[in-house]
Amino acid sequence: MSDFEVIDNFLPDSDFFVLSTTMLSPNFPWFLQDKVANQEEKYDATHCLFTHILHANHSPRSDFFGIFVPALDRLKPRALIRAKVNLYPRTETKVLHDWHVDNPFEHRGAILHLNTNNGVTILEDGTEVESVANRMVIFNSAKPHRSTTCTDEKVRANININFL
Repeated sequence: MSDFEVIDNFLPDSDFFVLSTTMLSPNFPWFLQDKVANQEEKYDATHCLFTHILHANHSPRSDFFGIFVPALDRLKPRALIRAKVNLYPRTETKVLHDWHVDNPFEHRGAILHLNTNNGVTILEDGTEVESVANRMVIFNSAKPHRSTTCTDEKVRANININFL
């Protein structure tokens, strides 16, 4: 398994437009999570995010799963472990979230960025992948990695996919 791959313009413009405008619309249902990764601190506004589960426990969990299918078709997973949408509110200074692994077994992780902002994903070797709309980063998410907030847009939004 190679360390990571970055693919710009991952989806055709029309598919990405539907995905991003739907998920970033005021009508998309978001659910507050009071901690990011393995954070042990008490809740505060700099260490929270909103999520929406698209797929978990071997089946779709969202009415919005259908608009996500073009990304899966392009990714071609043998098996989908989980897919969720993440939305991190803007913070005054960039917040580094805790190092974490998504699952303790070998698998792939993929992050599809829904908007461009100055937030990053940091891989174990120190590589920083910038948040660019329609950019996909694929990596071994059984290895430590971390996320950040952004300071230049209202939110940092992405789809986190775990697969075999």
